[in-house]
Amino acid sequence: MHKLNLLIVDDHPLFRKGIISVIKDALIFEKIFEASTIKEVFDLLKKEKIDFITLDLNLPDGDGINIIEKIDYEQNIPILVITTYNSQILSRDVLKKGAKGYIAKENISDNLIDAINTILRGGNYLDATAEMLDKNSESSTELYFTLTKAEKAIFKMIAEGKTSKEIAFDTGRSVKTIENQRGAIMKKLNLKNETELVKLALKLDIIDL
Repeated sequence: MHKLNLLIVDDHPLFRKGIISVIKDALIFEKIFEASTIKEVFDLLKKEKIDFITLDLNLPDGDGINIIEKIDYEQNIPILVITTYNSQILSRDVLKKGAKGYIAKENISDNLIDAINTILRGGNYLDATAEMLDKNSESSTELYFTLTKAEKAIFKMIAEGKTSKEIAFDTGRSVKTIENQRGAIMKKLNLKNETELVKLALKLDIIDL
């Protein structure tokens, strides 16, 4: 197999170096590129041939789900999600959206090479520890990434303090539809009230105080 070009997407330089240290002796990749934002990813893809991407989901200018969906549709580059969120629901969701694998950051020293090789052979790879989790133990932070694009937009507007009537006007939907979506988002994220929703939005850097 000819050597390939890898793109590591993560906003923490030390973690990007950690990935490089794990894979350097495997001699899989000829060139390794790095990006810390969604913008940098797409700027780099215009200039370089990329054969494989490792991707963190929580990036400064958005969440990595946007990268997965766009690349899966336009370029079909295999993506391995590497994230701090050890989640059964999220791991299965990113595969549905087009990623080829999912591992927790805490497990890269044990699983990264195996995951890459499995994906390059045409398979999918799910972190075994994520698969063993009870779905009822999933945190709201992890579950946020399973929301649809429309749900994320409404989540942000709720966190910004907009009323259902204001959100309905902004989105062109009925107030009743927005009320139903509010309830569905709260249920999906296991949130009891909007105070918890605002705290989650702050934690994910979706809004500022």
